[in-house]
Amino acid sequence: MNKTRIRRIASELKKEISVLINQDLKDSRIAPITSITEVDLTDDLQSAKVYISVLGSQKEKEDTMEGLLHSKGYIKKELGNRLNLRHIPELYFILDEQLEKAMKIDKLISEVIKKDNEAINDREEE
Repeated sequence: MNKTRIRRIASELKKEISVLINQDLKDSRIAPITSITEVDLTDDLQSAKVYISVLGSQKEKEDTMEGLLHSKGYIKKELGNRLNLRHIPELYFILDEQLEKAMKIDKLISEVIKKDNEAINDREEE
C-alpha cells in the first residue's frame, strides 16, 4: 500500500481519536491532560498502535489506559462513522512517556545552567 496514504490515514486517525478522547468520552478515569503523540498504522491497515501521553501521576496514567481500553469499542464505532474507511483498524493503546522524560531532562538542564550562571556571578563578585 502507498506510504503516503498510510501516513494520511494515520494522521486522520490521530486527529479523530484526539477529538473523541478530549471532547466526547465521558469516562472519569481518563486524565484531563491526555494527548496522542503518534499513530503507527500497519501497511495492511488492520491494526494501529496509538501512543498516548498522560501528564499526571502513575495512578492517573494507569486509570487513563484502563478507561481507554474500556472505551475502545465506542472509539472504533465513532471512527467508523467519521472516517471513510472500509475497515477500522484494531486499536492498541500504548502509554508514551517520552514527552514526560523530555520535560524532566529539560528541567535538569535548566537547573544546571542556573547553577552555572550563579557560580559565574559569584566568582565575578569576588
